[in-house]
Amino acid sequence: MKFLRSYKIFESVDEIKSTIEDILRDNILDRDIPLKIHVRNYTTIADNKKYEVIKIQIGDEFADFDDFIINVNDIKEDILTITEYLSSENYEYQTFGYDSRSDIIGDAGDVMKTDSIETTYLSLFYKKEIIEESIKVPIEIGDTVLGGRFKNKRLIIKKIGKNKKGDITINDKPLLKYRIVKESLQEDVDYYFRHLEDDNFVIQTENDYFRIFKPINQSNNRGSLVYSYSNCNTFQWSEIAGEVSRYVIELDDSENSEKSIEYTYIVKREDDGFYAAASNRKQIHPQMLLDETFDAGEILSFTIGFK
Repeated sequence: MKFLRSYKIFESVDEIKSTIEDILRDNILDRDIPLKIHVRNYTTIADNKKYEVIKIQIGDEFADFDDFIINVNDIKEDILTITEYLSSENYEYQTFGYDSRSDIIGDAGDVMKTDSIETTYLSLFYKKEIIEESIKVPIEIGDTVLGGRFKNKRLIIKKIGKNKKGDITINDKPLLKYRIVKESLQEDVDYYFRHLEDDNFVIQTENDYFRIFKPINQSNNRGSLVYSYSNCNTFQWSEIAGEVSRYVIELDDSENSEKSIEYTYIVKREDDGFYAAASNRKQIHPQMLLDETFDAGEILSFTIGFK
């Protein structure tokens, strides 16, 4: 790819034009051969797609063929370089036009393969589909987001705008400095704990609580899996401690969430190795979950309930 060694890949149309001119400098502009580069957009009727078209015209379409002649062979390498360059910018090569008085028959590919073609002008067309993208953020002025150092302080959105770089800002600070408040319990579970499923955990969510456990029988559909002590593998508390403590920290201050933890408990096996009974359900104060030294050891399940 010859041009990659000599030309920077640009994004703006003006810089693309400049690069094309640089490629054709020696064989076209320095020889006073006319060069026009046009860019236009159009929408197809059939599939309603938008395209951007670049037309490169070398020479004079209305020149007298007897007095003004371009030999295509002299600029063939340059044209191939332009095609390669624009391909890297996602433009597709379309058509190749030339003076019909040159009595050359064949399509664009045949023309470029011919050793010597004399004409008064060449027209090259390239196009690419315009894909319109938009970023939709579900926030409005007056909404509440979480900000601050740990993104756990409630802040009211007073202003939404953009900075000099074009980044979306909230209250004149970049959007990524904030976290959208997740109101539903299911959204909380998905955000904080869903990745645990990669380690064969199941997270069951009800209206006012959720439970984490590792089922012995993985054949059932997880969405309808019935929780029971007899269908639980043991796991170490350390496997979920990080996720739990992070979640509790962001719910600890009642001003930061509309949900308030009412209880947390773990279920352990009987000391003699049999499956757990109701008496082995041990309640834990939420603040204990924030203690780095706390270790529940080997457990069957963990549950958080809300008021």
